Amino acid sequence: MDTGATSHMSNSPGNFSSYVNKGLYRNIIVGNGSKVPIQGTGHYTLPHPFPPLHLSNILHVPSLIKNLLSVRRLTTDNNVSIEFDPFGFDVKDFQTRTPILRCNSTGDLYPLTLKSSSQLTSPSAFASITQDLWHHRLGHPGHSTTNTPNKWSRTAKHSSNNIASNARSSCPQIHFDKQVNAYNITA
Repeated sequence: MDTGATSHMSNSPGNFSSYVNKGLYRNIIVGNGSKVPIQGTGHYTLPHPFPPLHLSNILHVPSLIKNLLSVRRLTTDNNVSIEFDPFGFDVKDFQTRTPILRCNSTGDLYPLTLKSSSQLTSPSAFASITQDLWHHRLGHPGHSTTNTPNKWSRTAKHSSNNIASNARSSCPQIHFDKQVNAYNITA
C-alpha cells in the first residue's frame, strides 16, 4: 500500500485479467529520482471468495522491486476506506463501514496479503473450538479463571467454588450479558 503512488504498479503482468502492451515510451519516476519505463497496463479483480475489489489501469513496470497499490486509486475505484493500525490495515465499505478485508503486517510495509481459497477457514473448522476459547475471545472468564481463588476477597473460597461449579455447565458472564434491564426509563 502506498499513499503517495498515483497508480497501481506491478513488476509482472502474470496475474492481470487483461493486459495491453503499450509501447508508449512513458516512464515513472521512482524514489531515488531515476526514470523507469512502463511496458503496458492491465486490470485485476480479486478472485472469489475474496471481496470484489477491482484494480484498474495497473502499470506494468518490470524493473520495480516491489508491487505498489495506490491507496487513492483503490479507495476511489472501489468506494472503500482504508484504516491503518500498527498491526496491518482494514479495507471497509465506505457507506456502511463494514470490514471487507483485513491484512496483517509484521514488517515496515503494509502488504496486501491474500490467502488462497484452500487456506481459508471453513465454518466446520469452528466445531473443534473449546467453550473456554470462545469465552476467552468474548472477554468472559474461563474455567481456569473461575477456579483460581481471589486472595483479596473474604468470601473468595465460597464464591470461587460456586462460580467454578456453575462454569462447568455454563458461563456466568453469559447470564450477566443476557440480562435485560427490567426498568423502562423514559424521558
